[in-house]
Amino acid sequence: MGSILEMVGQGGRKQTIQRLFLRNIQRGLVTLPPLFQDLVRDVYESEGGGGETVSQVAVCLVCGEKIARISSGSVLSYRPCVSHARSCGAGLGIFLLLSKSSVMLVQDLWVAHWGSPFLDQYGEEDFGLLRGHKLFLDAARYSSLNELWNSQNLRRWNANKWKKVEAIP
Repeated sequence: MGSILEMVGQGGRKQTIQRLFLRNIQRGLVTLPPLFQDLVRDVYESEGGGGETVSQVAVCLVCGEKIARISSGSVLSYRPCVSHARSCGAGLGIFLLLSKSSVMLVQDLWVAHWGSPFLDQYGEEDFGLLRGHKLFLDAARYSSLNELWNSQNLRRWNANKWKKVEAIP
């Protein structure tokens, strides 16, 4: 009989939990298009829009799935993302909020806003998409976000920016 740290993988092969864990974190975040507007278009064309508006959608940067949210500004709006993080990343998640062009980090019942991997021609974020400038993927920023994901300890980033979400059933 194998040790407690062994589990049966696909095809009946035994793999250690550590090996499975390392394989998952080395996967990295999804590839994003170079323009923010292309991402928004791709999200809506791939799903036919789904009836949601941009203000109601987040994209999981771990798996690429579109997550419907309720109105922003309410702690309840985080629930679908926190629930998805449980199933997708064992409680860890990184989501791009399309209405704000900003990233939301999730670790267990804690959330924080990270900023945006998309910058305008002047190297500035357009939080809330208020200025209407074209936004370009900044490779260095996205690489930094990917490194944070690979650390599997999102809460090490700027601890005073995290807030706790109510318990989610």
